Amino acid sequence: CLISVAVDASFVGLIFAKISRPQTRASTIVFSRFACIKEEDGVRYLCIRVADQRKHRLVEAHARLLMYFVPESRDSSADGTGSSRIVDRINISVRELSLETSDVFLLLPYVITHKIDEKSPLWEATLRDLDRLRAEFVILLEGSTASTSQTLQARQSYLPGEIILGHDFEPCCEFTEEGGFRIDFDRIHSTRPSIFSADVE
Repeated sequence: CLISVAVDASFVGLIFAKISRPQTRASTIVFSRFACIKEEDGVRYLCIRVADQRKHRLVEAHARLLMYFVPESRDSSADGTGSSRIVDRINISVRELSLETSDVFLLLPYVITHKIDEKSPLWEATLRDLDRLRAEFVILLEGSTASTSQTLQARQSYLPGEIILGHDFEPCCEFTEEGGFRIDFDRIHSTRPSIFSADVE
């Protein structure tokens, strides 16, 4: 009877370890503390850097970028003057932002980019506009572990005040004398000024 109890307990322990492992594994995925908006050849990009601190990389990792915001609902007849005012209610909308590529291979730190063109909800939007809309950008990274094939999800969010204009991420990798490479995880969050043609604050 005691042996049976011990065996049952060991199985429960194994099951719990497998269930809790994806959450622990997700904590090894590091996102940059800030998002950047850079410009290349006259085109702007919203950029977020992500890195995996483990040597065993995720399998079939892919990313999604969502924009949550509160649209301005207006009632032109509420005050009897014909002027518009924002209605006191919360109506949260969600837009998925297209990515240059959604497949992510985390052998090295990877920069996830969204092209800001006419199809983007960020087109001609300023940070003040985003702040007024109470916008929040949520990056989701999903993949599976090679050892257990369990799916995990890591995520990070950015407010307008956490987006740096006219900046790009600094290099955080260097080659070693042995022909390999070394990742400086302390520089994952480091940015540097880049060429920016106009002020969109």
